[in-house]
Amino acid sequence: MPNGKRILDKKIYVIGIVFVLALFLFVVMKTEFLSLSFFGENEGGRLVIARHSDSISLDPAIVTDFESFQVSANIYECLVTTDNNGVEILPGLAKSWEVSEDGLKFVFKLRENVVFHDNTPFDAEAVVFNFERWMNEESPYHIGQFIYWNQSFGGNPGLIKSITALSKYTFEIVLNEPYTPILSVLAMPAFGIASPTAIIKYNEDLKTHPTGTGPYILKEWSDTGRVELVYNEKYYKKHSGVSELVFETLSTEEDALQALETGDIHIINQIDERDVETISDLKYADVYYMPFLNISYLAMNHSKKPFDNLLVRQAISHVVDRDELITTSYDLMSRPAYSFLPPTVFGYNEGFKTYTYDIEKGKDLLAKAGYPHGFETTIWVMDQPRTYYPYPKKVATYLQEQLALIHINAEIVEVKWDEYLESVRLGEHDLAIVGWQGDYADPDNFLYTMFNSSDDTIGSGLNYSYYSNGDVDELLKKGRRTADKEFRSFIYRDLQQILVDKMVGLPLAHTMMALGVNNHVKDFEPHISGMIYAVNIELDENDE
Repeated sequence: MPNGKRILDKKIYVIGIVFVLALFLFVVMKTEFLSLSFFGENEGGRLVIARHSDSISLDPAIVTDFESFQVSANIYECLVTTDNNGVEILPGLAKSWEVSEDGLKFVFKLRENVVFHDNTPFDAEAVVFNFERWMNEESPYHIGQFIYWNQSFGGNPGLIKSITALSKYTFEIVLNEPYTPILSVLAMPAFGIASPTAIIKYNEDLKTHPTGTGPYILKEWSDTGRVELVYNEKYYKKHSGVSELVFETLSTEEDALQALETGDIHIINQIDERDVETISDLKYADVYYMPFLNISYLAMNHSKKPFDNLLVRQAISHVVDRDELITTSYDLMSRPAYSFLPPTVFGYNEGFKTYTYDIEKGKDLLAKAGYPHGFETTIWVMDQPRTYYPYPKKVATYLQEQLALIHINAEIVEVKWDEYLESVRLGEHDLAIVGWQGDYADPDNFLYTMFNSSDDTIGSGLNYSYYSNGDVDELLKKGRRTADKEFRSFIYRDLQQILVDKMVGLPLAHTMMALGVNNHVKDFEPHISGMIYAVNIELDENDE
């Protein structure tokens, strides 16, 4: 008879082998599944970018928020682009251009054999169609607020005299007056060229059906704030390797940091100093910094009393101790702002006089303005962090406490981000925590954007202080017309002093943008504006 114990041992041995093989296959299959879900099935893989807020619209012509531009900049392309420092102008959809001696005529030679995502051919007529949509308020496709066009070109006719398709691939712009930063302006994501066919088909719904010539095509935009893009196989430039691009809206910071280390997220946009400290200790991730190219400030609504009174605005300026503000309400990547121009931009004035911290002086000025016992007001603040506000509610709370010292009782009004921009644009605020992230390194992008009086009409622009001054307007226009950089610097230095003297708003801080980047991301060079162009990024899934 067979030995019963030996048969049992053999059965146990066989069962053990089967179990080990099954476990091995499970691990292999799971690893393969994770690899495919993380890097995608196509060669090059999936790049996942985490962000704090969802996009408002994917039609770049009608938005101003960073999260919308961050996505659309990978879908659309502009006539020209800039280097990562935001200074040198590089070819985009235009491969070359010529400028007349008087600076009024620009002739662009366009790329040939380029198609939009819907197979519509890209040519000069397509460019003209886009310009007509942006500038012509009578166009049936001019639906929404074209804020960037209005503040950059002055509406219609504004700076543009004519736009003409000279041939199939030659496009001409003629200006009414010289506009020195025009090429930098045309490089902004707001002026991405859209398919005329898609504009006609979707019109207002282009915001959810973006159709450009860029390297990525919209696959899905979910209610959770997740945007998925796939590589455009017809793209005319070399493919870096990223086949899928995903933007995830953060649920919790802790989950995002853990996902960054494991590689489930490759880049976290806009991290604060606590995250910097955490990421610096991670083995598989690094921190990338970008220079100061923003301003956070307190907008005082000049269209409402008592903020139309200079003495009131000056009184408020004396309640802020900027060093204390940075310590309590910002982070170590921030610096006090005394001007509306960041120090990285030419024309920054280091020597102008500003208002010092002086509570008693604030009380005296308020009494002279006719408010010895103060008054009640509101401070509006967004509910989510921005590149220029790591902790917006903390800033509002600090200002509330400081204003109370001169008997101004300010109620904090916290508004959801997707509603906030529209509310302050409509002038609903008294005081508002606002800011500006630069698109390119030119003072015009800051000072004209925030303070030209053509933008002081309720709902029309980005002049959230609703400030109007003919002398300021003339200097802003002179800065645009002048080609000499040194002379432009003098103009903008004078402008900064006037804006502070008139206390049009209260500059608070400049912040350094920081990104958390997983080591799978290779040769990463962020743009000074904070835009991430995935087509230039390579992923190495084997890096350990």
